[in-house]
Amino acid sequence: MKRLCLVALSLTSCLYFQDVYQPSLVSTGEHITITVSGTHDGSGGYSSQCWLAMMLPDGIHVDSVRYKTPDSIDGVVTEPDTVLGTWLQEQRPPDSGMCWIVFATEALTAESAGVFDAHVYLHVADTASPGSYLVDYLLGYWSATISDSILDQPLEVTATGIAEGRGCRGARESRVWPSLFSERVSIAVPEPDNVGVYDAGGRLVRNLRVEQTGFWDGTDERGLRVPAGAYLVRGEHVLGRVTLFD
Repeated sequence: MKRLCLVALSLTSCLYFQDVYQPSLVSTGEHITITVSGTHDGSGGYSSQCWLAMMLPDGIHVDSVRYKTPDSIDGVVTEPDTVLGTWLQEQRPPDSGMCWIVFATEALTAESAGVFDAHVYLHVADTASPGSYLVDYLLGYWSATISDSILDQPLEVTATGIAEGRGCRGARESRVWPSLFSERVSIAVPEPDNVGVYDAGGRLVRNLRVEQTGFWDGTDERGLRVPAGAYLVRGEHVLGRVTLFD
């Protein structure tokens, strides 16, 4: 895992980059995590929603983003902001074979001044093209004020997927997402599969029959919500680890 300090260009914004923790080498079928740290100095004195944008290679998908602020705002975003994404594609056309993806957070206030973290959970699909890329990061407000990272992050994508070594046939064609959830987890399989959900102690909490796509809503066989924590989603053709939070 490579740690890179970023210098930010700040226009009239009070958002600044601090650090990015990003792997420099990934393979198809792999699940990875990127952590972006920034500073919100609260100088604006008003509440404003901010966003994090990443220019990623085609075939690398973001499952979810979890962010924390000094005033204890703790949120999870599972859907990208398509309006901001379209705007950014037009304002800053991405490099060939890459695209911008944008996730908006809740409003940051003067009370939330300090360091905030965004933990980005990603999946490298089998369709991702091997090669060398430079991943770019942007922070901004809804006012379109942008803090830009000067230093791009090198990323090498290889065709040797680690999923083949997980003892799960067809895993590179399957997917469990988002890895962090509160309501439901989606499951995709290349062919019909009997999927089990297991808790951290290895106990089976739910059996699911998934034809091509399905979901788990965080409940057991009786329909009761299970405790927050880590769970393993496993079938003959799929394997994934997810975390349920309240």
